[in-house]
Amino acid sequence: MPTDSLLSLFSTRPATWEDIDATVAFLNDTDEYDFGKRSFSVEGLSVDWKVPGFLENSTRLVFNSTMQIVGFAEAYHRGSPPVKTIVFGRTHPEYRGCGIGTSFLQWGEAFAYADIENCPAESRIFLSTLTVDSITPARNLFDDFGMNPVRSYFRMQRKLSNWDLSPSILQPLKIRPYRHDEDLIPLHFAYEEAFAENWGYTSQSEQAGTAKIRGWVENDTGFDTSLWLLAWDGQELAGFILAASGQGEHEENSEIYELGVRPRWQKRGLGKALLHQIFQILKQRGKRTVVLDVDADPTAGASRFYEKAGMRVLTRRIAYEKTLRDASD
Repeated sequence: MPTDSLLSLFSTRPATWEDIDATVAFLNDTDEYDFGKRSFSVEGLSVDWKVPGFLENSTRLVFNSTMQIVGFAEAYHRGSPPVKTIVFGRTHPEYRGCGIGTSFLQWGEAFAYADIENCPAESRIFLSTLTVDSITPARNLFDDFGMNPVRSYFRMQRKLSNWDLSPSILQPLKIRPYRHDEDLIPLHFAYEEAFAENWGYTSQSEQAGTAKIRGWVENDTGFDTSLWLLAWDGQELAGFILAASGQGEHEENSEIYELGVRPRWQKRGLGKALLHQIFQILKQRGKRTVVLDVDADPTAGASRFYEKAGMRVLTRRIAYEKTLRDASD
């Protein structure tokens, strides 16, 4: 259903700070319906909402006639220049099939086209989104919108109650927590180098990359930097692991957001050492479980690495893309 038709049935506008509690409740209700869990928090959602201009430009709420939230979406660029636009959306179960999801994708596409002049002429411009493979209506929606499945990811989990190994020590490397400002730029460049060859990774400038890290540290209460471990080889940052504590009703849980090792230090057991050390710290802090997302492609080898550490697959997610402009030769 075109966006104009949607407007005749519902009202829609950008989110405001006054909407955050209702939006989190809506997202948790839809999450519970689809997955049997409530995974959103005010603290987590507010990280992006605090970015100047994000609420006005990158959010969309849809209301029914009684002003109940029945849809929410975000659209934002990943990396700089803005060649990749990510669209995240949720629709109330009772209002699926009414065109809300399609309107979100149309809005996200327009969001991407608005910045196309800021992209190099030779770059491919594309729209990206993600869904769990068991949510058939979402997969059908993306298919109908001309999007193609391009990659799969596993959501993996490990219970920490039975973790009893001592962290391995790799001499002469030293592992210590992140120190903000002092480690900000080194972490950005290590991040870029560690993930440069990963499928779909979009490089970021120093300005954009350090702003992203600074936003995590300063705006997201879930990002306790004592759970960010950096491995140093003298003055060189060799690898890192970034973890976060659960919030509110999820405080007994935890998540690993990134584990990266620069190429020069790969194949030496550093990734395993960082993983084991964060497991130990999380268990000592009373965390019951730890989760992460990882590339499901067997050629990447990442899922096997985590399986050896006792992690098991919870769900499989599928990434979809739609090319808006092909790369020129």
